Amino acid sequence: MNVSQSVSKKSIALLLDLLAQAHRIAIVCHARPDGDAVGSMTALAQVLATRGHDVLCIAPTAVPAPLRWVAGFELVKTFSLDGQYISRELPSVQLFFHVDHNSLSRVDPQLEQALRACNAQRVMIDHHLHPESADFSLCFSRPQSSSTCELLYEIIHRAWGKPAISHSVAECLYMGILTDTGSFAHSCSNKRTYEVAGTLVELGVDVPAVRDHVLGSYSLERYRLYGTAMASKTDFFANGQAAIISLSDEFLSSAGFSTGDTEGLVNEPLTVQGVIISALLSERHDGGVRVSLRSRGHAEVNAIARAHFNGGGHPQASGGTLYMPLRKASLFVRLVIAEAIKTGDCFPSR
Repeated sequence: MNVSQSVSKKSIALLLDLLAQAHRIAIVCHARPDGDAVGSMTALAQVLATRGHDVLCIAPTAVPAPLRWVAGFELVKTFSLDGQYISRELPSVQLFFHVDHNSLSRVDPQLEQALRACNAQRVMIDHHLHPESADFSLCFSRPQSSSTCELLYEIIHRAWGKPAISHSVAECLYMGILTDTGSFAHSCSNKRTYEVAGTLVELGVDVPAVRDHVLGSYSLERYRLYGTAMASKTDFFANGQAAIISLSDEFLSSAGFSTGDTEGLVNEPLTVQGVIISALLSERHDGGVRVSLRSRGHAEVNAIARAHFNGGGHPQASGGTLYMPLRKASLFVRLVIAEAIKTGDCFPSR
């Protein structure tokens, strides 16, 4: 197993050696795919397909509609919908790429089991903290990157040169950077992020068009869900420094919820003066409660997610899962966040 935080000559040579031995390749993203997961998966798929590889892209769960417009999406199969087909294809895969996740546990449990039964080597490309490197043969792990798409740009550029980044590949990469930085609002204090984004624009990315695809094509049901959630499902606490949105499975069903409709909702309370931490709790069909955390200023939430919510992530964008009723989970999350603010545990850099 080799872990590389830099895109070095050695790591690129190892990558190219693995590719030289593989024709059938599968690219896997994490469950509940976001723009960075879909962008990195479809960008890499196009680059590899152009070089003669037979590529299968696997999304554990459904991809939100606003992310399906990119080139390469025709190669994506969803395990929750096409599980039998994917399970039949997995034994023929000679090399796996895992993008935008650093542990096999980030995929659907049934898919994880099927993947672990395969003997092919695995390459991880990811920007999250604390990779489970034992799961992979080669790891490209760089938490200082704004997104997996930014890191993937560097890998493609070093492995095959700028000509490998076609207009459609550039669109995929830009979508990932755009979404994972919240339209360049967080996780983008590194100069290199803007240099990469600028290069993608030079390669023909139409920025307003990408934004319109990703942020301007939501359903009317999603618009109404946002309004109701902010008006009647949001509570502020910790002297107005924190907010929590709790959405029951019953509420989501009655609102006509579709995959991806709550994407970005957790950020809304952070637009209120004084709020530094926001939490979104979404009840799942299996009885679990998905916890999404965001913060701003000096407040960080990744340690909270790791310690209390069976999760992790970035300093200001993290998540996890609680296995308890929604009401109990809501009370628990409030207590944890309020205590972290009171004790200063959410301000590690101070």
